[in-house]
Amino acid sequence: MTGASPGRYVSRRSKQGYGEQRIRMELLQKGIDRDDIDAACAGEVIDRTAQAFAAAVKKFGQPLPDAPQTKIKVQRCLLSRGFSFDEIRSIYTNL
Repeated sequence: MTGASPGRYVSRRSKQGYGEQRIRMELLQKGIDRDDIDAACAGEVIDRTAQAFAAAVKKFGQPLPDAPQTKIKVQRCLLSRGFSFDEIRSIYTNL
């Protein structure tokens, strides 16, 4: 990876609303070693649930939809952005 360190990349992509799983995949595709990725992700203290909630609100508005079909759309959108199912589920139960 040219230019930025993996830590800076993780920070930047997190601020753009991407989850850890997606960021890890992108770094692997760029040829970054897994140990470096683990260190970069561990160095970032990010509330992933709040981040997933913010991304969902930005896309779908607040309050988040409760209708089953629309809820599936929210989940699918957040999964594609790299959030885990636990993080997605918690936006409906904790926030």
